[in-house]
Formats: sequence, structure tokens, C-alpha cells
Amino acid sequence: MASDPHDLGHLAYTVYSDAVGHKDVRGGPLPAWHHLSETIQTAWGAAAHAVQLRVTGSGEA
Repeated sequence: MASDPHDLGHLAYTVYSDAVGHKDVRGGPLPAWHHLSETIQTAWGAAAHAVQLRVTGSGEA
């Protein structure tokens, strides 16, 4: 199981992008992961890591 927040964020973003047909809320294309800013990648990683901690019972996230 992936546990690195960056890897988790990448996975979460990829799944999200697939789920919404690679379109943003305005119907435009979502950027590829490698085109996201470091800030946005870090935010996805933090969110995914928080979910991992909650699901595994490893923290209070």
C-alpha cells in the first residue's frame, strides 16, 4: 500500500480526474499531474494522507 503522501496524492488526483472525465467544473480539461504546481500536488498529498490515516485508524485526521 502506498504511504508516501506525494504518491497518495498522485493516486487520488488520478482517480478523481478519471471519475470526472478529465474535466474541471467549467468543462475544461484537467491538467496532468506533472503540470500541477508543487502547492497543489502537496495539497492533494495532504488530503489523501489524511484519508489514509482515518481509514487505517492511524491518526485523528
